[in-house]
Amino acid sequence: MSVLDALNARFASGEVSVTFTQGCTVTGDADSSAMADAAAAAKAADVALVLVGTSTAVLSEGMDRPDWSLPGAQGDLIQAVYAANPKTVVVLVTAGPVAVDWAQENLPALLTAFYDGQAQGTAIANVLFGDFNPGGKLTTTWYTGNTTLPAIGDYDLRKGRTYLYYTDKPLYPFGYGLSYTTFEYSNLTLSADTIDPTGSITVSVNLKNSGPIAGDEVVQMYIHDDDASVARPTEELRGFQRVHLVAGESTTVTFPLSAHGLAYWDTASHGWKVEPGSFEIRVGASSADIRLRGKLTVPEIPDASVADSATGD
Repeated sequence: MSVLDALNARFASGEVSVTFTQGCTVTGDADSSAMADAAAAAKAADVALVLVGTSTAVLSEGMDRPDWSLPGAQGDLIQAVYAANPKTVVVLVTAGPVAVDWAQENLPALLTAFYDGQAQGTAIANVLFGDFNPGGKLTTTWYTGNTTLPAIGDYDLRKGRTYLYYTDKPLYPFGYGLSYTTFEYSNLTLSADTIDPTGSITVSVNLKNSGPIAGDEVVQMYIHDDDASVARPTEELRGFQRVHLVAGESTTVTFPLSAHGLAYWDTASHGWKVEPGSFEIRVGASSADIRLRGKLTVPEIPDASVADSATGD
């Protein structure tokens, strides 16, 4: 079911009038007449809803895009509708990151949905009208429209790819996502402040739904090697948990962390290695929204190697 079908079904009794016009196609050039019709419809409405995004014609397996922008004239459509009605909501349906810099800076609301199957329209309508509180988090880094990355055939992430090595400010960081409620983090606790190269500890944090309604939060734990002798990522995801809390409810979220999670691949020994030194444990709502930090030390022990390691994307 499309979003339009879901809205028509939702307001079948006629208490709300739904008007539709196609301002442009996904890949087509700007049509001044179609844009004008969309702007006129928006101006006459209490709220304007613009659906934009990608399709398999521009974003699919084995297909490279020339830039991060919305394809076709969709960016122009958003601006035309917003100029006609500042109460404009954009729903972005896409299979991957898209640069929507202008929409982020100017619009009051932006909802991102991926290709969610046959019930996608109903799901989007339920979120838009508050029947469901979204709690999704991005599993990729979303870059700004003017971001230049290394060639797609260069697989060396250390040259500035992903949240692991990208040093500029992205449009949306890895792990980012909002909901209709808020969450407070407190009391980061490590079961021990040192860890042997073959040992493990637990990391816990208190989480409270400090907002007005029930919702889900994805609590994320990252590590950073303070004393690395080789190039290590800025931070590395080492655990996450999705937690549902009603308004005002609190809970303790616990993560296991083994020495394997502190390791890196040592090219000299062709194995995973845990270096002695200080590590920072970071817990937060995204890779760029770290709420709490703690210190963990690996003592100096000869032959500090491990056989395996967890990795983050």
